[in-house]
Amino acid sequence: MLSAQAALANAEAYLQSRKYIGATTEVIDAAQLDVDTAQANLDSILAGTSEEELEALEKELSAAKTGLSQAQNALFLRAPYDGTIVDILPNPGEAVGPLEPVIIFADLTDFRIITTDLSEVDVTRLSIGQTANVVFDAISENYFSGTIEHIAEQSTGVSSVYYEVTVALNETPDNLRWGMTAFIIFPIE
Repeated sequence: MLSAQAALANAEAYLQSRKYIGATTEVIDAAQLDVDTAQANLDSILAGTSEEELEALEKELSAAKTGLSQAQNALFLRAPYDGTIVDILPNPGEAVGPLEPVIIFADLTDFRIITTDLSEVDVTRLSIGQTANVVFDAISENYFSGTIEHIAEQSTGVSSVYYEVTVALNETPDNLRWGMTAFIIFPIE
């Protein structure tokens, strides 16, 4: 409101100065138009906002609040289970497309070991529920027991026939890290 009052005062002062110096009719008419415009602007501000304008502003405010709430919710990722962020894939400031993974998240308390080179001869001697011993290169002084949880129905090899067998560890070693090399000793006779 103060700026509208100042604009009116400036327009009136300019009009008076033009009349005082004997300016042309066109200049005085233009100065009078500026005064009238400034007065109308001040009157509009003093009259307040119409019901329609208030309703429109309330709708804009409601939409802005909804947008803010959605934006705040989008700032947080909620995991479906407790776990650890193992890797963040994009670099800071890098654009990420839709459905592109941005993090690798894992439950590091319940490890599974999956074979990559179990031959077709050996896989036929195994069954789900059998026990196996696992030794890790990095923790080679200890053997850890596990249970066969899954045996693939189809081979994974192209030039050789290998099967994936999943072994669930019965206990997780303290120093175990995701991706460590493991050797599984199956009870094959």
